[in-house]
Amino acid sequence: MTLIGSAHSTPLVEGKVKETANVLLAGRQELADDLADYLIARDPALQNAGVEEMVRASCHANVTVMLDYVTRAVPVESLTAPTEVLRYTRAMVREGLSLDSVTAGYRAGTAFLIDRWTGQVAASDCGSGIVGRSRSAEHAARQQQQEQQHADRDRAPFHPAAPRRLRLHAQEFVQILVG
Repeated sequence: MTLIGSAHSTPLVEGKVKETANVLLAGRQELADDLADYLIARDPALQNAGVEEMVRASCHANVTVMLDYVTRAVPVESLTAPTEVLRYTRAMVREGLSLDSVTAGYRAGTAFLIDRWTGQVAASDCGSGIVGRSRSAEHAARQQQQEQQHADRDRAPFHPAAPRRLRLHAQEFVQILVG
């Protein structure tokens, strides 16, 4: 299933999705740098020089591949994690990065990219067409509040009382990462 070409899609939606992905793809270096800066700033475990370098490389690979998938309308069933990202994530786990940091980082990174995506959609709808942060003070304040809420939520440790499905998913994720 993909948004583009699905039964729930319209030419207007498909056009907006491709337009947004293309604009973000053109600014992918800045977007990936901003994502890495955000993740590193929110988690002290990522502030080790070697780990920080791997986080940056992983963010660049993830952003580029994700936007490429969207612009080409790759079906969800066909999505795969970039080899480079898996390699860096495995290396970070070997460096001692905890499961909490890995899972919280992926949640926070996903929320960050969704915020940027919606910010770009809002910006293009207003005719401003900016790639990065919105110049609207209201949007910037709302985005900062959302980022703080995401950061607060993502700092919560992985708790054994979490739903069983989530625990199993996280365990499978770690098994994939460490080989």
